[in-house]
Amino acid sequence: MHRLRPAVARDEAGSTVENGIRLLDLLDGLAATEEQVLEPIAERSPSPGDWAAVRELEDGVGWSLIAAPPPWPGP
Repeated sequence: MHRLRPAVARDEAGSTVENGIRLLDLLDGLAATEEQVLEPIAERSPSPGDWAAVRELEDGVGWSLIAAPPPWPGP
């Protein structure tokens, strides 16, 4: 995008097309990543019941979730 805007402003057709194609390819890649990686992860995200089960097991496993932070800004 940082190359596309100046090319458009200078009315450079070849550079505008080249950089526009690069930008579209990048956006296609980002969309594919979302569909192939992020969406399946979101579908498997833990439910509130899953998190409650994790909390119940904290002491036995030897790790813990952090407590909720204090309100911000502080007193």
